[in-house]
Amino acid sequence: MWPPRTRYARWIGAGLSLALLGDLLLEAGPEFFLPGLGAFLLAHLGYTAGYLHVSRTPRLMALYWAAQVSIAVSAREPPRPPAHPPRPTVA
Repeated sequence: MWPPRTRYARWIGAGLSLALLGDLLLEAGPEFFLPGLGAFLLAHLGYTAGYLHVSRTPRLMALYWAAQVSIAVSAREPPRPPAHPPRPTVA
């Protein structure tokens, strides 16, 4: 007999299914990049929901640190182009 499905297993299963969908969309072509990215985002939300369902650690502290890391990563300044483009050499 299979054990009954728990909420954790459903969240992780949904995350894995959405990650597979994201992979398939990215392989389909460049026009499916944003839908594939969205599928990966939803997959990670499923993983997070599964973790928060079974975790016995303080959930607010885990969410606080996850938010801090994502803010730090997204606040990085993009690389700047060179001040002067390289001059062509005359042969």
